[in-house]
Amino acid sequence: MKKFLMVWLVKMAVLLAALGWAGCESTRHADMKQMLAASGFTTMTPRTPQQQADFAALPPYELVRHDFDGRVIYAYADKRNGIVYKGNESNYQRLQQMAFQQRISQQQLIAAQMNQQAAWGWTYWGPPGMW
Repeated sequence: MKKFLMVWLVKMAVLLAALGWAGCESTRHADMKQMLAASGFTTMTPRTPQQQADFAALPPYELVRHDFDGRVIYAYADKRNGIVYKGNESNYQRLQQMAFQQRISQQQLIAAQMNQQAAWGWTYWGPPGMW
């Protein structure tokens, strides 16, 4: 019985970890797409065979820099929806600023939550006496 319970617990832990990881990935891609749009990147659907070949060559969900005719172009391929976000250097700079501001706000939120928990006398595991 103990062996069955242990195997079941391990399977459930693996399943929950996989679901959690998949949820984080989709959230991260959604956040990135929102930030790209907000920073001025435009979307393009590859239509010609050459555009489709270029799209297929792009790594999925990764911002890539290209030098094109003396200009710098940034591209982000959303393979699931079949579109490319493209922008220039100023769009990229705005994206970097937004990402930096997002990191700062996330750190401030975590610090505020930790301060609140410390004020209540909570530990990492919850209120005192719970464990």
